[in-house]
Amino acid sequence: MLFEETAELKHEPEWWELGFDADGTVAVISLPAENPSVPVIGFVGVAPAHRGKGYATSVVVRGTRVLVAAGATEIRGDCDAANVAMARAFERAGYENFADRLEFARAV
Repeated sequence: MLFEETAELKHEPEWWELGFDADGTVAVISLPAENPSVPVIGFVGVAPAHRGKGYATSVVVRGTRVLVAAGATEIRGDCDAANVAMARAFERAGYENFADRLEFARAV
């Protein structure tokens, strides 16, 4: 499902990356891209075993640099309001919160 949603985002293949921990395991995935309105930090995913090590902030910073190098003058990112760790990663990378988003689900 993730890649179906991100496949519609404009990007260059070299923008997307996997980050590895010193032990060689995959620690993080980063997908900076452009949606129809604005460049975005499209997705950041940190493997549970590697959370709390600063990887999310690092890839938001890197994704920001990638998009700025491609000409971005504004970049957006979002996360669920309850995802405090990701919100802090955006803040540490220099982003300002301008909205709160909540996600809802229902069993059918």
